[in-house]
Amino acid sequence: MTRILQLTDTHIVCPPKKVSGVLDTLASFEQAVSKIEQDLVKLGAIDAIVVTGDITDMATLIATKPSNLYWGG
Repeated sequence: MTRILQLTDTHIVCPPKKVSGVLDTLASFEQAVSKIEQDLVKLGAIDAIVVTGDITDMATLIATKPSNLYWGG
């Protein structure tokens, strides 16, 4: 069986900005990645990770900088 992990609509913004002035989406994303890493033994082998939806909150070059840390841009 193929096992796929999906992350969707992360809306990442560069600190110190926050979505709607309150949500630190980069910190939330980092927490999600840490939780996935911690649970890998329980989750078992993952064949693919699919990132969908709005990866950044605004489609600007500066908005993509944090995602480059994770996706090698």
